[in-house]
Amino acid sequence: MKKILLFIFTLFTFSSASSQGNLQFNNVLTMSFEASSGNPDVKTITVPSGQVLKITSATCSHTSNQSYNDYQFLNFKETTSTYYTLLATGRETTAKYVSETFPVWLKAGNYDFKFNNLQGSGTGTAIMTGIYFNIIQ
Repeated sequence: MKKILLFIFTLFTFSSASSQGNLQFNNVLTMSFEASSGNPDVKTITVPSGQVLKITSATCSHTSNQSYNDYQFLNFKETTSTYYTLLATGRETTAKYVSETFPVWLKAGNYDFKFNNLQGSGTGTAIMTGIYFNIIQ
């Protein structure tokens, strides 16, 4: 019994010593995008030092023009990066497709989000939600 308790205590000590901190709720993020064909909606998010952002969901659709061949794309990248990563896609009002497995975690830094609407006419929309957490050491 003493060996088991010693083992558990040792395991607990090493696991707490190697952890990177705990997360504490800070704020909720809700961001909406709206774009017409050829005019992307680009927004920048700053994740402050000492925080992380957990993107919990994103969805895209358009409000008119029921063409099944016209897509909307919500992409993101670190501002200093060249290439975007696909976060979500959508097409027509009733069919929404999510292309990324959620949640998506973002470390401290600046991120550009770009919403493209490839419809010939009409307005595309996207909504993204997330949670900011403070990192507690």
